[in-house]
Amino acid sequence: MPSSGNDVPTAIKKIAITLESTDYNTIRSYIGGFYRAGYDEIQINFINSKTIQILHKIIDSLEGFDIFDIKKDSCIIKSILQINEINVRSHFLKMIYTITVLQETIMDSIKNKKYNTKNEIFELRNKTLKQRDFICRSLIQLKLLDTSHFPYYQLSFNLWTIARNYSNIYDALLRKQITQKNKYFLEKTNKFFQDFFNRIKEHSHSNMHNHYKSLIKEGIKLMSEKNEASIILSYCINILMITQSSNSQILIINL
Repeated sequence: MPSSGNDVPTAIKKIAITLESTDYNTIRSYIGGFYRAGYDEIQINFINSKTIQILHKIIDSLEGFDIFDIKKDSCIIKSILQINEINVRSHFLKMIYTITVLQETIMDSIKNKKYNTKNEIFELRNKTLKQRDFICRSLIQLKLLDTSHFPYYQLSFNLWTIARNYSNIYDALLRKQITQKNKYFLEKTNKFFQDFFNRIKEHSHSNMHNHYKSLIKEGIKLMSEKNEASIILSYCINILMITQSSNSQILIINL
């Protein structure tokens, strides 16, 4: 359980935690939450000596953080970057670009029928995660709560969830060959994402919504077909729904 280090007013936001798990995703999620919340120093106590190896991997996905005072059962993660300003849109566009590369990597694997890019997929996934957390941390630390900045908080979470769905699609491809109809629907899903986010100030929101409804209808129909229903289709539908749910935040930013 965490114990706060903010009983005495200080410019540095501290917390102490104990890690029992050695699962990468569990620890990354836990520490990422404190990172986004604006903590500058995390005292970490752990039971398993392998935890420090996992922490070294995790620190690579936390912009501006490093590990100090490493001992056999503890260490300290500290901020080494002072955030004074942020171009949120630039980081947001970087997330979009990374997901586009993720899409291309997956489609190349399908085209070539070679699935040997698992490490690359993981790195692209982590790049998106890193940008999401940096955007959220910056918005909180700089108290950017106005309508031209804060909608990016939810948008960055949406993009991260989309990236995770694409990563899951790749994992599904390792287990089962994709059908031709599933492949076409994945291509349509990719294009919808690209049209939605790469033309934020150009597309008609009503037209995109109508296109979205048409794709969802097509996806549900495919799911009802015995030979086409697949986990890949469900991830595609998730991506479409999350993309479309970004509509309100985009509208607020563009006011």
